Amino acid sequence: MPEPTAPGYQWQGTALLRASTDPGDLPAFHDMPDLREPSASRKWLSILWEHPQARNAVSASSPVLYAQVEAMTRGQYTDERRLRKAVLSMAAYLARWQRPTPFGLFAGVAPITFGPDPAVLWGGDHRVCLRADTEWLADVIARLHQCPALVERLHVVANNTAQIRGQRVVVAGQSADGHERLASPVEVSVRRTPPVAMALEAARTSVPYSGVRGALVRRFPDTPRERIDALLGELLSQNLLLSNLWAPMTCTDALGHLCIQLTEAGADRISQITDLVGQLHSIHHDLARPTAHTAWPLQEPTLQRMRTLTGVAPLPVIVDTALDCRVELPTGVVRTIEKTADVLARVSAHPFGRPEWRDYHHRFRARYGPGAVVPVLELVSDSGLGWPAEYLGAGRRRPHTLFTERDAVLLELVQQTTARQGEEIVLTEELITRLGPAQGEQIAPPPRVELCVQLHAPTVQALAREEFTAVVTGAPRPGSSLLGRFAHLLSDQARDALATTYRSPATDDVVVAQLSFPARKRRNDNIVRTRRLASHVVPLAEHHPDGQDVIEVADLGVGADATGMHLRRLSTGQRIELRVAHALEAGTHTPPLARFLAEVATARCAAYGAFDFGAAARLPYLPRVRYGNTVVAPARWLLSDDDLPDSRDSQTLWEANLEQWRARWRVPARVALVEHDRRLPLDLSQPLHRHLLHQRLGRAGRVELSEAWGPEQAGWLGRAHELVVSLRTPESCLGPVFGAEPAHQVQAQEMQLPGSRVLHTRLYVHPERVDEILTDHLPVLGIVASGSARWWFSRHRDLTRPDAPTFLELSVCPSESHRYGDALEDLHTWAEQLRREHLLAHMELAAYHPQHGRYGHGAAMEAAEEVWRADSDTALAQIRASRSTGIEAQALTAAGMVDLVTCFTSTPAEGLAWLVHDLAHTPGPVDREVRRQALALSAPGQGYATLHRLVGGTHVAQAWQARARALADYRKHLAAEREPTTVLRSLLHLHQVRTLGADPEQEAATIRAARAVALAHTARRPK
Repeated sequence: MPEPTAPGYQWQGTALLRASTDPGDLPAFHDMPDLREPSASRKWLSILWEHPQARNAVSASSPVLYAQVEAMTRGQYTDERRLRKAVLSMAAYLARWQRPTPFGLFAGVAPITFGPDPAVLWGGDHRVCLRADTEWLADVIARLHQCPALVERLHVVANNTAQIRGQRVVVAGQSADGHERLASPVEVSVRRTPPVAMALEAARTSVPYSGVRGALVRRFPDTPRERIDALLGELLSQNLLLSNLWAPMTCTDALGHLCIQLTEAGADRISQITDLVGQLHSIHHDLARPTAHTAWPLQEPTLQRMRTLTGVAPLPVIVDTALDCRVELPTGVVRTIEKTADVLARVSAHPFGRPEWRDYHHRFRARYGPGAVVPVLELVSDSGLGWPAEYLGAGRRRPHTLFTERDAVLLELVQQTTARQGEEIVLTEELITRLGPAQGEQIAPPPRVELCVQLHAPTVQALAREEFTAVVTGAPRPGSSLLGRFAHLLSDQARDALATTYRSPATDDVVVAQLSFPARKRRNDNIVRTRRLASHVVPLAEHHPDGQDVIEVADLGVGADATGMHLRRLSTGQRIELRVAHALEAGTHTPPLARFLAEVATARCAAYGAFDFGAAARLPYLPRVRYGNTVVAPARWLLSDDDLPDSRDSQTLWEANLEQWRARWRVPARVALVEHDRRLPLDLSQPLHRHLLHQRLGRAGRVELSEAWGPEQAGWLGRAHELVVSLRTPESCLGPVFGAEPAHQVQAQEMQLPGSRVLHTRLYVHPERVDEILTDHLPVLGIVASGSARWWFSRHRDLTRPDAPTFLELSVCPSESHRYGDALEDLHTWAEQLRREHLLAHMELAAYHPQHGRYGHGAAMEAAEEVWRADSDTALAQIRASRSTGIEAQALTAAGMVDLVTCFTSTPAEGLAWLVHDLAHTPGPVDREVRRQALALSAPGQGYATLHRLVGGTHVAQAWQARARALADYRKHLAAEREPTTVLRSLLHLHQVRTLGADPEQEAATIRAARAVALAHTARRPK
């Protein structure tokens, strides 16, 4: 068996430094008070407040806390409870200053390079970028929408994610604004009345509001204009119509966009809003001015004017910091990061995609087949497959998590490490192999990933000598990105370099597009709004300018092959690779359609992310995981209220219990309090930090603590930091899946319900009784015995669920003389007899899904059904022959596969060559007896002499000959659509499941035997 190969991730030439702006000279960091002493707390606040950088940082993050502390330092508040709360909040912000995640004035970003001359230059002239907060802006736009004279001059467009369900039009819920505490509803809907339908149709592309209203007035002349305006206003408020006041999410200056639209609409001449428009222009001018990190107080007049317009957001601006530094690191650092990303992919807990996506892929293939491309909005609708399990609004729950061999290995390692009081698990090559997929199985790594690491080294010179430790701090899912969020802070050159990391190797068949969409909560639009970094864009639920670079969601479809799924542009057939340039949380805050589009193309790639302990993740302690000089996962502890009993109301008793718990589990003083993806550094030797931990534990009942390191570990930079690096595999795992043949676009009406052309039924039976039912009972079924109807069968089992039952699928196309009702009556009588004989557990009628993408359509599909009929006869003959002669059923199946291929291709020699060179196969042993028997039974192009000598062999030979005639006819019709051999693998699969059943390992062995027979026949042929 070949060893699994590493993905071979390579740095793409761009990296970002995220670092704290901690001035390093705050005495409050090292001299924290005991909260039980109010005078010490007031003194501590006063000393801290003397530092202008601390005041500015808090003011730019929490104006409310700033005002409270300002008042306390002036002696205005004496209440000890409020003092305690303020001190704890300030302590949390100071701890936050030791965290590198960009936030206000506390931390920022800068590009970094790798090269032969490592150096660090750190300045203090950090640059601040100010933009209007989205909640503040939403309130302003809502106010502008209340002005009829302005709305009259706006452009509107229908929400492109709207779907029709029953008598209603459904869209995702509008983003919750600053007046709402929760996220938006999953969806909202309105009745699809004729006026609603016409308004949405009139606004399919961006048009003047007056044009939509005029169309409604002409169509419904008796309806008062006020009612029409009220209807359109309701569509605007429910997000079914979108106005051009809203900037697309690829525009980082949303207030600037708003001012431009107001200017073009002549809003300054509308008396009702003249003053408001003038203030917006003035505020935008002030925010656009360059701002130094130290000049934050100068922004207060502008902030006050913004709060006067609306107080929905205490801080009406987003504050981003561009660091004043130049950092070049040795190339050994990036080599370490590449190897670490390889390891994370290789030890993935889900090497072939997450369970919900494996299930979705399986259902897609079962319903539509390969070669089919299903429009996205059709696929995710209730009449399609819907959403993957556990998506917002999904009708399915995630499959149960199975205990795997990987779980057993990790539990054993954790227990052994804990028992010997060890501190870490070391990933060796042998252990990586044990944690990865089974030997011989190759993973498909995500083609583009990012990795975040801290670097521990005392000096830059130590980095150059490769005397450093890298600590993984984040591994964002492939359908997101940490790099794009701050692209607007970079120089043009650095931004262009960043944009190249989102692209794929340029081909005419692949288009890379940026996915642009609003978050489910308006506040999160501050994260989602990112620069345009791709040549094309796919906008969702936003007013986006039309253009050739815009790909509408209605022009996107999903296809699948055996290994994964992909997106295609329906109008051109090009494969689409979507990029999301931010890291918005997927499960709750991302609209389900946006999440689906971001994830579908890499759904069957190895699940990439932080090291996953699997079943061991619920243990109270997990040791550090190390690979080489990289800490892949720091040590982690779970602390709950139950671990510190009877101490909730006494800080002294609580701290005593905490010390006992720390001693028992060997918890260091420096830890990080982990909440979701946020890490708050704590020093448990500090009383104030223990109070913080007590407070957070009291709120949550259980907290996660992870190993952390002190600032001395990052001496080379002198502050908390992390590097974000973009990596890509040398070749994408998302290569073209169908080659040159055209894909078939599936239409909703292709599904045939019971009562239509095909009587499609499922018979749930014991798997070991299927052969008996097929050979002894199926021939007496009237519609089969009469020969007046086309019929075929197949065996099925849901391979994604080990507990799933086996069922026999029987399909019948009634003839004119034997109509559907008659056929159903025959089937009922036959099935009732099976039930009386205790052979049938359950029967159900099912919809029939003709897989035109796989087998063709029109005359080709009819010819394919004749092949299935002939192959079903062949399977019955082979089963009978095997039972009566003792010939291995697998040998007959392998010989039947060789005959099928050589009869379908132009010549037997071409068929043998296809089996040898073109048929994908899994390496492995071939059963010698199966090979010997199959070789004796097959003689491509030379008659069936060996078969005729077997009991029942003549029937097999006759069935093969009948199938050969059907195959020849099918080939002729399919050749008019595409290369015929593209269907051969599917025909071989169907032959396998008809004769032996659905068993991937057994099918792989049969394929190997058929290929071995073809090799032998090829060797015997004259050169």
